[in-house]
This record gives sequence, structure tokens and C-alpha cells, in this order.
Amino acid sequence: GLSIINPEDIAEFARRLDLLLNQPELRKLWQKWAKDYVKQFNYPNVVDKYEELYREALEQHGHHA
Repeated sequence: GLSIINPEDIAEFARRLDLLLNQPELRKLWQKWAKDYVKQFNYPNVVDKYEELYREALEQHGHHA
């Protein structure tokens, strides 16, 4: 699959960009992946993750949340 590339490798960047421009199904797949990836950083999800981490830390040290 496609992965993050070295930004200094212009030829590889151009090749990957060409793939996305000329393959609509691949582009749709990447759009979905990007959308799903970004969702994990929305405010409620980040708050939930921190709350979970704090609860685990408290439990490990014998405190109850």
C-alpha cells in the first residue's frame, strides 16, 4: 500500500500523486482513511483517552477513581 514518503524525494512524491489523481478508487480509500484517522483526535475522543489513562494510573497506585 501507500505509505508516508520522504518529502525530499520529489520523484516518489510525483509518482504517488499521479496514482491518486488517476485512480479514483484509491483516492476514495485514502479519503476514508484520512477521515477516520482524524476522528481519533477530535475533542471528545481525546478527553475520553486522557480520562481512561488517569483512571488506569490511579488504579495502578491503589486509588479508586
